[in-house]
Amino acid sequence: MNISQTFTAVGDFDQLLSAINKMKKDGFKLAQILAARKDKLDLIYSFERDYELINIHLFIDPETEIESISGIYPCAYLYENEMHDLFGVKINNISLDFGGKFYRTAVKTPYAKQN
Repeated sequence: MNISQTFTAVGDFDQLLSAINKMKKDGFKLAQILAARKDKLDLIYSFERDYELINIHLFIDPETEIESISGIYPCAYLYENEMHDLFGVKINNISLDFGGKFYRTAVKTPYAKQN
């Protein structure tokens, strides 16, 4: 069994959306979406098919609003609610939006940059 993994950065959400639509068309499953934060937000969308893992990075400013991909991959609503609640990622049109109540945390958006 050979496992391959690639990482690609895209410049904006339109490029990300185009890449995600291609992943869906090519039969890739959404494996995960994760967020990491330093000065910018690093969003990593991971897709899997036949032991091939493709990771697509989008770096955004914390104030940037992005669209949900739950219309393409319905399970994305779980990851998107998590990114919103823990990192403060602004995501519009999540198919099942928990409105900031997906996780109960002592601090609102604990991994967002606190002022």
